[in-house]
Amino acid sequence: MLPRFEIVRRLRPVSLVRPGSGRPVERGVHALPMPAPYAVVVMRLADDSPASLAFHLGEHRLAGHLDGPQAELRVTQGDTTTSHRSRRHGRCAVRPSQLALTLTGSHVTLLLEEDGTWVARARLDVTDLVDVHDAALLAALRVECSSAATAGAFGQLGLRDIRLVTSRDGTPVRSSGQLLFSATSAGPGFFDTAHTSVWSLDPGSPGPRAPQRPVLPAPRPTGRVRRPRDPPRP
Repeated sequence: MLPRFEIVRRLRPVSLVRPGSGRPVERGVHALPMPAPYAVVVMRLADDSPASLAFHLGEHRLAGHLDGPQAELRVTQGDTTTSHRSRRHGRCAVRPSQLALTLTGSHVTLLLEEDGTWVARARLDVTDLVDVHDAALLAALRVECSSAATAGAFGQLGLRDIRLVTSRDGTPVRSSGQLLFSATSAGPGFFDTAHTSVWSLDPGSPGPRAPQRPVLPAPRPTGRVRRPRDPPRP
């Protein structure tokens, strides 16, 4: 058994792109297949020129636009485009250094990095527009950017609900001497933008490392985690 845990350090891991999943993309449209609806594309802003990022999911183009201090989301299907702007939070407080578009569950969010902190400036629930859990649509997911960017799986804006991974008798599960724990990887909103992740911890060097298990992200409301090779449970 393990000794009683004590607080030795406090961390808030923030990484929009899950470590190990990001890849550089040039201006244009690029394939970004995903096993679950948790994706992100991040672009550094060199100047005040208008900038945009988008996901192509099925027949829909879900785009985030920044023009001056104003940020908004635009949804295009065929010849129809709708704009979605927050009257209260849609304007930058300071000149942003980065622009990011995330797909977390059924929510598309446009974030800006302002003074080193990510701020959500526009968010849209697309439940009534597209089935974000359709495996075929996710396999055909594409990202679009107006200049060079980094695209990959969504990481987290912090962790909560941390639990040690144990066997049925309560014995901690170890991998190469490291402990494993599950956590809720916070998204840019409430629980329906979060997912469950698995992390490793070296008992001799406190501090979590990047998720190291091939876990399919599970939307937080279900609370289920399954590795790809595990058979479905009834």
